[in-house]
Amino acid sequence: VLDAPELQDDFYLNLVDWSSQNVLSVGLGSCVYLWSACTSQVKRLCDLSGDGNS
Repeated sequence: VLDAPELQDDFYLNLVDWSSQNVLSVGLGSCVYLWSACTSQVKRLCDLSGDGNS
């Protein structure tokens, strides 16, 4: 089950992607997260909130 709070419901956005390296990327709110299917680990890739932190 994918628990994805703040996943925007917009037909024109592609906020979820599965890579050839078996990693799921998800855009939630202003952040992009990576989930490894091999290790079940989650990593925040970046924060695009505009506060200068990423």
